[in-house]
Amino acid sequence: MQDASSESRAALERLRDASAPRPDDDATRAPAARPRRALAAPGEISRRDLRRHERALRSGRPETAAERRVREDRRADVHRAMDRLRTPGAPAEQRPRRDLSEILDRLGSPDLARFADPLVGTVERILPAPGRDPAKAAEAARRRTAAEERRRARLRAGRERAAEAARRRAAEHERVAAEAAAAQARDAARARDAAALQARLDEEARRAQAARVARRRREEEKQRRRREAERRRRVAAEEKARAAAEADARRQEQEERRRREAEVAAERARVQAERRAREEAALAERERFRLEAEAEAERRRQAAEAERRRLEAERVEAERRRRAEEAERRRREAEEAARREAERRRRQAARVRAHTVLHAERALAQARLLEDRAREAERRAAEDAARRRREHEERESRALARAARELEGPEVFPAAADRPLLSDPEERLTDEELFARARVALPEWRRRQRLSTKAQAVRAEAIAHSSAGPVTGALPLIPGYTPAPPEEPAGSPTRADRLGQALLTLVWALFVLSSAWGLGLAGRVPGLGALDAGAYPLTADGRHGPGASVFGLSPLHPAIWPVLWLLTGMYVLRQWGRGQGASPRHRRIRGAVAGTLLALTLWFPLAVLAPGGFDVVPWLLALVLMLRVVRRLGARPAARRLARVAEDGALGVLLGTLLAGAPTAVGAALHAWGVHVDWFPTELLALLVLVALLLAALRLVLGGRGRMGVALGMAWTLLCLALPRLLPSPLGAQQSAWVGLAAAFGALLLLTAAAVRRSWVRQIERDAARRPLPAGA
Repeated sequence: MQDASSESRAALERLRDASAPRPDDDATRAPAARPRRALAAPGEISRRDLRRHERALRSGRPETAAERRVREDRRADVHRAMDRLRTPGAPAEQRPRRDLSEILDRLGSPDLARFADPLVGTVERILPAPGRDPAKAAEAARRRTAAEERRRARLRAGRERAAEAARRRAAEHERVAAEAAAAQARDAARARDAAALQARLDEEARRAQAARVARRRREEEKQRRRREAERRRRVAAEEKARAAAEADARRQEQEERRRREAEVAAERARVQAERRAREEAALAERERFRLEAEAEAERRRQAAEAERRRLEAERVEAERRRRAEEAERRRREAEEAARREAERRRRQAARVRAHTVLHAERALAQARLLEDRAREAERRAAEDAARRRREHEERESRALARAARELEGPEVFPAAADRPLLSDPEERLTDEELFARARVALPEWRRRQRLSTKAQAVRAEAIAHSSAGPVTGALPLIPGYTPAPPEEPAGSPTRADRLGQALLTLVWALFVLSSAWGLGLAGRVPGLGALDAGAYPLTADGRHGPGASVFGLSPLHPAIWPVLWLLTGMYVLRQWGRGQGASPRHRRIRGAVAGTLLALTLWFPLAVLAPGGFDVVPWLLALVLMLRVVRRLGARPAARRLARVAEDGALGVLLGTLLAGAPTAVGAALHAWGVHVDWFPTELLALLVLVALLLAALRLVLGGRGRMGVALGMAWTLLCLALPRLLPSPLGAQQSAWVGLAAAFGALLLLTAAAVRRSWVRQIERDAARRPLPAGA
């Protein structure tokens, strides 16, 4: 029979198992969140208490007074029951025995006091009553004491396990709370990120809208400036016409003035009537265009619908044709295979028949080949001899040119065809030995050439005086013309040469970019619309427009700049050519050409952005540098056609453009500074300037072989000066017609003079090449 303490311990274990949560309960799936004060309290917690604490923590509803009182009463009952159980030697309370139904009723109650009462009754029935034997009583007391100690040890272990469980539950509660706080923080961070993203999108949309508004405003400002410039030009033209009419009217007599005033009034009424008629016609034309556009749109819609139907029908028809063509293709392939087989058989028979003829032809061709090889060997030998003679003549020419530079007198010496050889090519003399012979022979050759030239001049003069007709044939001497000497030997390019080439190329690229920006081409490139400031004829108060001054150019004049890009680019590529890096000719002009392109690079931003008229300074600086370049090129004429085109011709076009545009640049600067010459007739002043410009241009054009590049550059600019003054009203400005006539005549005169000069020099060179050497030469 077990003692009372063992039965009490078993009953308490059953009570704890009954009140403990099941594994499938909500408490296992979600950790219970209880206050630390409740977790630290002794005793067990029922599932109802756990759920109540869970609901209280989730809902945030405070505990009522009744609920707190019930909870405290239950805890007090549990404490009293535990105290009765762990009190050693306490007299058993005499309780009436209870039947099984009453015990079961008490077990069904959630009150812990009702659990303890039946347990005590059961223990009282089980334990024997105290006997009269002292040994048995002592043994029973000893056993009870040992059992009580074991029970107390188990209770202490249970309390320690309860405290550990409470600590774990508190830690779990803190972990759950931390996870909830972290989840809330993540949600808040996501909300902040979404808000920041939305704000950034709103800011980008606002910036895009601001950019569109700014771009639209710039376009409106550009249109307004253009309209303002056009209005100013119209006002200036009307003021000038009105002033001319008034000045003309004052110079006439009284009766003539009255008659002219009547004519002017009639003409003005007629012009106004014509203007009104043109405006009405334009309005009617615009209305007609609108109606035609609407009709055209409707017609296009119907045509598109018909086209769609037609395409559908064509697709069906094409499918049918494709099938038919596939069948036809198969048939043709079969026929082609049969035809190829027949052709192969025919060719086989023809090859068999032609075998004999081919053998004979091969023998004849072999004989002809041997004969051609012999002739080719003779021709190559002759060419080698001629090449060696030409190389020897070029060496002699270089030696003569060097001797001519060192000796006194002009740097002129006889051509290779007009002089004997200084030495035989087989002698294989060095350059110094040839130079020594050239120094000895050149003075005598010069003396003989002077005598021959004088004799030819006397003969030509005698023929001219004795003949009644015009003089025929070319003159022996050409004023201002120096024959092209042989090419100067060029060594290896130095570091300074390479640096100069790179600098010239960089300046040319800057010149192209600056001029493209000044022509308003930046707006046509995607992404560069913000950098576009318009073309220079339409900006800076219109001072570069056709009606700004008496030297205003046509809107077609900017077309010369792409041509100048190509020509200057050709010169830049030429100076990068083989053997050109160290050429003395390029060394003399490379710095001046780079300075000219740099000055023009600065001219475009000043012409577009600076309203003070300071753009005239780089233009005149570029003109001075180009005059120096052409003078240096003329001192040493080019011997090859490619050099004359890529160097003299390209730079000559640039010089002609700068020289003819100088009066326009000065006029634009005077217009910007507000300088007006009222005390002298403007047209007469413009004519005097044009005459002086044409005289200077003729001096340039008639130099050397005839500088056609300078003539072409000036002719284009002068034509652009003449067009606005000679064309009718919608196209021209109808002002200073005499200036337009003088400019057109000057362009024609320059082209004619350059062509005549080149033809004259070419004829003289041909005659000199055919003329035999003088006697004794």
